[in-house]
Amino acid sequence: MKTNATDVSLSLILAADDMGVIGYRGKIPWLGKVPADMGRFVDITNKAGFIIMGRKTWEAFTNSLPGRVNIVVTRNRDYRDPGCIVVHSPQEAVHTVRMQGGTSAVVIGGRELAEAMLGMPEMKTVHLTRIHTVSCPRARREHLTFMPKFNNWEPVRTRRFPASRRNKHPYTFITLKRIV
Repeated sequence: MKTNATDVSLSLILAADDMGVIGYRGKIPWLGKVPADMGRFVDITNKAGFIIMGRKTWEAFTNSLPGRVNIVVTRNRDYRDPGCIVVHSPQEAVHTVRMQGGTSAVVIGGRELAEAMLGMPEMKTVHLTRIHTVSCPRARREHLTFMPKFNNWEPVRTRRFPASRRNKHPYTFITLKRIV
């Protein structure tokens, strides 16, 4: 059977606060404050087996994410790292998943890569966690990273959760599908 790019299904996973902020100075502002979001991340990325990320996202981790093939997209042709597979375009990342025998992959960031891959025909699902807080109210705009726009996407599942002792902020899990 002949395979093609549509044999690989992509999804994007991200979290954003009520202002659409996904990062502050390269870090996740609510990291450790909503462990349910991290649990969802682990579940979704483990099921796919392949994760695709930009170089800055990769370098924010101290190690490769275990149990998953880590694919890093960078424009730097000289970039090397033994803990991941380095590619140089979103299309090459999809091709790598296919050549490794994968049928699905999750894009985990950063913003620029997410935006580029949202328009690809292989992108089928967005897993968004809305953290109901304004995480950096006094931050200068140039220090903030905002989530990409989701044009032609609609929510198909929404689950809202209150704050608790474990999860310091209320949050909502939203699954979006592309409007065809």
